[in-house]
Amino acid sequence: ANGLYRSNDAGETWKRLTDDLPFSGQLLGRLQFSQCTKYPQVIYAAMWGHAGALLGFMKTTDFGRSWIKLPNAPNYAGGTQWYYNVVAVSPENPNAVFVAGSSTYRSLDGGQSWQDNTRSYAGGNVHPDHHALTFDPNNPNTLFLCTDGGIFRTLDLGNHWESVCRGLGTVQFQFVDVHPTDPKIAWGGTQDNGTNKYRG
Repeated sequence: ANGLYRSNDAGETWKRLTDDLPFSGQLLGRLQFSQCTKYPQVIYAAMWGHAGALLGFMKTTDFGRSWIKLPNAPNYAGGTQWYYNVVAVSPENPNAVFVAGSSTYRSLDGGQSWQDNTRSYAGGNVHPDHHALTFDPNNPNTLFLCTDGGIFRTLDLGNHWESVCRGLGTVQFQFVDVHPTDPKIAWGGTQDNGTNKYRG
């Protein structure tokens, strides 16, 4: 990535935004942003460096003309932003914003304070490693979260989460091996879901 760009003419021309943004093109490894639907002048942007450090979690309230760096942003990707890096702001409430990586963090005050919302590596019921997070367009309190362990849903803006994977094949196998003398026995190693044994 080499920057964040804005177009004022429906994509005919683009201008790279540099004012107030804490990076140069040589340092920026990955960028993710999200815009509030009801208040489109509010945008949040996470800027990660090549070495895995969070260069800045930024916010604009004037369509990107000026930016502020939010001082208490969590290190939600833990140095693996190349694998997961999600930013999602509520379509109705510009102060409700989520970031997701190894776990999902929530802010309800415009990014001033955060909490580990799913506690995925701290005993929570949501599987770790989060790759996608989206709001229900008809209900801004409902979100869907895609993880290495399947899909989870909240109906109350992240206060409670539940798995909605019943009937879905969400386990990714990385390798499979068959017993050397019994073809009815096989083992399969999965992505973050352990090793499974098959007895046919």
